[in-house]
Amino acid sequence: MYSYFNCYEHAMDPNKKLYNPRMWEALRTGFDQQLFSDESLYYSGYSEGKGRGTFAKRDIRKGEIVHDGLQNVVFFPDG
Repeated sequence: MYSYFNCYEHAMDPNKKLYNPRMWEALRTGFDQQLFSDESLYYSGYSEGKGRGTFAKRDIRKGEIVHDGLQNVVFFPDG
């Protein structure tokens, strides 16, 4: 996924815009709405000895796809 989304090039791009506080709040709100919706398979929490993380709300069947890596909250302020 790292290479698919060109993460290194994006991280090193000196011309990319940084999010302002309003955009960070919108990102956080979108994240919370997705993560904590009734349809979501995940929740965020804390695991003793491991720290913060995202956890399954139910048992996951072997081979079940629960995330394809493509549903993200993305804002294009210039688009």
